[in-house]
Amino acid sequence: MRFLLLVMLACTALAAQAESEGRHILVGGSGWVEAAPDMLSLSLSLQATGQDVEKLQQAVEKTAQQVLAAARDNGVAADDVDSSRASLRPEFEWRDGQRIYRGQTVQRDIMLTLRDLDRYGSLLMALSRLDIHSLGQPQAGHSQLATLQLEAIDAALANAAAKAARMAATLEVELGAVISAEEQLDSRPVVPGARMMAMESAGAPEVQFGKQRISASVVVSYAIED
Repeated sequence: MRFLLLVMLACTALAAQAESEGRHILVGGSGWVEAAPDMLSLSLSLQATGQDVEKLQQAVEKTAQQVLAAARDNGVAADDVDSSRASLRPEFEWRDGQRIYRGQTVQRDIMLTLRDLDRYGSLLMALSRLDIHSLGQPQAGHSQLATLQLEAIDAALANAAAKAARMAATLEVELGAVISAEEQLDSRPVVPGARMMAMESAGAPEVQFGKQRISASVVVSYAIED
């Protein structure tokens, strides 16, 4: 009896929801904008391993200062440098079934944000001359990403409106006001890789970054006027 009552209540709720929504057209819309990146993030790591921690720290700090100088000389502003992450960890290796202590590893991680992409090639050349343990792939981005995302949503909504208008015309009904609208996915850039041209004899490599597509998807419900 209780189960039957619950079923009846659920049916009543669905009927009430359908009545409140009335006749409507539900469409999905997608849109995007394309724009060339205007900033670049580059991560790198410095390491030194040995027994004398003080000397290791001095060696890593020396390289860190060289990295910061190279960044400064190639247009990276002081506010666009994050060199705060440092760590110290013991190192071991297995030999003949035994765990052998090798010493300590001092590590310093640095993140650089370059806002003049024309200088990326020269920055890369300068960093390649230094004792850097690892250099990550450049991550291109936009300083005005929020604005581009809104433009992508505008395009998606326009696409949804065009679909709804076409459906209404085909069905020979009058399209009414918007009942609801919902963004379906985050607006994220599709990032093409950097293209590096051949390096000349002593010059910096020429690097080209393709346009990024920032996309958005929406679902919109339109009322059908009686």
